[in-house]
Amino acid sequence: MKKKLLTIIAIGLLYFINPLQTKASNINENKRVEAKTAQMLLNRITVIRQLDKKNLTKVEKEHLRKEVRSIQTELNALSDGVYLSVGALIVIVILLIILL
Repeated sequence: MKKKLLTIIAIGLLYFINPLQTKASNINENKRVEAKTAQMLLNRITVIRQLDKKNLTKVEKEHLRKEVRSIQTELNALSDGVYLSVGALIVIVILLIILL
């Protein structure tokens, strides 16, 4: 009975561990893809900023501004930053003072 139970537990663990390794490799690959995408977007912003805008029409300038804004929102979405408001920081500090 114990051998069967140990065998079942071992097989169950193998099924859980294998997908975790696959998931970890996918995360690394996704980060590389995101880094390449971010670099491409930054390069496009640099090209737009180096353009001679004196010869462009009003519509073309507006289109470039919209493109820069959309690229910046994409870059903000790619970043994995954690943002805290001032109110949240105050609450955290007060809780730390009370608890400690």
